[in-house]
Amino acid sequence: MYIVVDSALLVEALEDASKAISAKSIMPILGCFLIEANQEGLTVTGTDDRATIQSYIFEEHVRTERTGKVVLPKLFLEMLKKLNGEVRIELKMA
Repeated sequence: MYIVVDSALLVEALEDASKAISAKSIMPILGCFLIEANQEGLTVTGTDDRATIQSYIFEEHVRTERTGKVVLPKLFLEMLKKLNGEVRIELKMA
């Protein structure tokens, strides 16, 4: 996966999805975001044992070089809030 997106748009999508993430989840994976990149744009998903919230950033606002999926911890949102401008996310498969 390789994407380029404006940090403000990604922060907004992550904040929306974070409303579904519980501070005390029964499984560690439920304390994370699922980020999926495809040709239609970017989908950010947050979930707990009862609710799921998805946010979208459409293709005109995301440059997708390679599609893919990645799970990132909720801490990623706090780090991203400190950045301005474009953010590049690259996932290299071994």
